Amino acid sequence: MKISRLFVTGATLAVTMALAGGVVLANDEEEIKVKDLVFGEVAHVVLDSESQANEVYRFIPKASGKYVISVDDYDDGIDDVLVMIADPEKMEEEDYMDYICPEFGTELFMEVNLEKDKAYAIYAGKDGVLTAADYTFSINGFSGEGNPLSKGWWENEDGWLYNDEEGNPVISDWAKIGGRWYFFDNIGIMQTGWFYFGGHNYYLKSNGAMATGWLEIEGRWFYFDVSGIMAEGWKQISGKWYYFDPVEGMKSGEYFIDSNHKRYYFKPSGEMAKGWLEIAVGINSYWHYFFSDGSEAHGWNQIGGQWYFFDKNYGQMRTGWLEDNDKLYYMKSSGAMMTGWFNEYEYWYYFQSSGAAATGWTQIGGKWYCFSKSSGIMETGWHTEVSGGKLIYYYLKDSGEMVKGWYKIQGKWYYFESSGLMVTGTKKIGGKTYEFYDDGICKNP
Repeated sequence: MKISRLFVTGATLAVTMALAGGVVLANDEEEIKVKDLVFGEVAHVVLDSESQANEVYRFIPKASGKYVISVDDYDDGIDDVLVMIADPEKMEEEDYMDYICPEFGTELFMEVNLEKDKAYAIYAGKDGVLTAADYTFSINGFSGEGNPLSKGWWENEDGWLYNDEEGNPVISDWAKIGGRWYFFDNIGIMQTGWFYFGGHNYYLKSNGAMATGWLEIEGRWFYFDVSGIMAEGWKQISGKWYYFDPVEGMKSGEYFIDSNHKRYYFKPSGEMAKGWLEIAVGINSYWHYFFSDGSEAHGWNQIGGQWYFFDKNYGQMRTGWLEDNDKLYYMKSSGAMMTGWFNEYEYWYYFQSSGAAATGWTQIGGKWYCFSKSSGIMETGWHTEVSGGKLIYYYLKDSGEMVKGWYKIQGKWYYFESSGLMVTGTKKIGGKTYEFYDDGICKNP
């Protein structure tokens, strides 16, 4: 099983270069990269009818002995297989190459004696110039001393593989290489991208290294702990709380509602909001408050000694007029609930300690005032009510205070009981009897 160098015209020019790897020339035109081949690796050769080049490999045995090189996936009716292995140190000898060439009657394998740590050049091509070839070959048999398997990384058409200290490929398992973790599937191929293992999600970078810490993937941020497990749900990182969706990753600039219907908000940085925060909605923005556990305030809440009201559905702090449980309130521009006297335009209002606007008769500072039952506006001037089927009258000063005793209105005298009720008919006051018209004007002041 010897072949003359005449069969590899052009390729022989690259034999010495193949010893160092790199790029070789074929037919003085095509550049071909020299690929390192390891024991057990399957090489896939595809050459079209126009190609005159060969696939060029370098093989450095890890042990001395007899190796078996075999061809597979070969179609006798289509492929013109030619696989040659050369000893570059014997270029001057007539038989420095061994080969597989079914066209010349050889078997689909060959046995060659190779020396440990010596570089050999392997050419995988085709026998015919205008023919095509599509086949695989591998160095898959050994007899001799030592272990022919190589430690470290190697590549085949499916991807990258790694052999452990004993030269065995890592299969269906993790391997720590150079301080980083990698995972290899059931045929030993290094995995990349999203990876589910042992009930957890992992992410393997484009170089295969397992991701840890923060990582942005397709515009979304994810976090992986020191063991590479992807964070899901609540996660405290450097003293701050975050929430991670199992598909979309870290929540940022958005709300999350838990199973107890509590609302949480995550800043653009992803950090869970606490305390006061202004959140934009379209062209507007609203203040919200988040408790120390991150849950959003809704309804009435006392904060820093002041009462505030937050929308019961969306948590927006209310300002201005507020109606709640049929009572009127007024929230300052700061959001704090108003108490005491309040003037808006020409109207006066009074808000009790509960914050509710006073309505009807209300005693303030020992004086009586009357406020509209519908609007809460303080009344002034005449006030009428129906009692016993007839109208009764009260009078409220410009200050809103209810009048008691003698009071002059538009030059006329009136008298009001201690209850504020306007007197009509006759009444003895201070030992003197006075007469009052039905409209309350005193006849004999």
